[in-house]
Amino acid sequence: FNPSLFQETIQLARGTLVGGDLSQLFVQGTATFYRDPPAWWRAVGYSLMSLHQTPWQYYANNEAVFDKMAKYGIGRVPDELLLSRSTAATLPGKIAQKLGGTFPYKQTQRAFETMTQVASAERWRVLENIYIKRYGRELTDQEYRELASVVSKEVGYIARAGTTRGEASFDSMLLFAPRFALSFAGLFKDALTPSLGIASHEARVQLGSVFMGSAALVGMGAAAQGKTPNFLDPDEANWMAVEAGDGYVYPLGPFHPYFRSAARSAKVAQAVANGELSTEDGLAKLAKDATVLARGHTSLTAGTAIDIALGESIVGI
Repeated sequence: FNPSLFQETIQLARGTLVGGDLSQLFVQGTATFYRDPPAWWRAVGYSLMSLHQTPWQYYANNEAVFDKMAKYGIGRVPDELLLSRSTAATLPGKIAQKLGGTFPYKQTQRAFETMTQVASAERWRVLENIYIKRYGRELTDQEYRELASVVSKEVGYIARAGTTRGEASFDSMLLFAPRFALSFAGLFKDALTPSLGIASHEARVQLGSVFMGSAALVGMGAAAQGKTPNFLDPDEANWMAVEAGDGYVYPLGPFHPYFRSAARSAKVAQAVANGELSTEDGLAKLAKDATVLARGHTSLTAGTAIDIALGESIVGI
């Protein structure tokens, strides 16, 4: 087994799948959109500007912010999703680097990179000022680390210090974009861990902002169509959704599977408590839902293996 070959093959697949549609504006940018709209608009503006050229003036004007972010390990580019970040140690890596330097990949991936960096810088500056004013003093080293945890997870990119290439390949074998998936899962974990201080508080605020902001959009969309929004039944396709033609738009974005899974779990627990569902059937429903949630974040390799094991249609065929 060649970890480099596998890792760079996956890198090539990721980069070509996510690099050309500007989806970062409302995928990596979802939490920022709901939590801090001015920061989101600024990040979007610079991201679109960077389709033409790198906004060097922004980086120069915010050098102190980026220096402090770098000290605490954030502000890095989301290299697992960028073609040009391949090491080119294998043929797939060479292809990825070649594509990453050509039109239109060079421009769209530069926009992707700019979105995450500007959003990180804007959120860092705002949160740092909030907590300095709240505490009436400079933040401690530990508090800055908690702040770094907040910002990195908000834009969907966490660093995993000490990870070997073999471990990274194993992560890639299981998950489509490991750092992106783990960052969003980390927000939910932090929200339930009060001992994490700033990280825990901000995780709760972020998740609340995302859910309530999405609920407002769903409500407004339903009202505009003269319909009743579905906030209560997560088993229906229109849960927390706005109807659009023959389909639905989900304002929760990448958070939708997590919130829907949580809502389904609560519904099952209530049904079991009310005697409407046996414990065995309830556990079976929870296991099925966990499988669906996991499959939504697995790599093509792992997802295909799960589909074969379950006897369902293989992804992409």
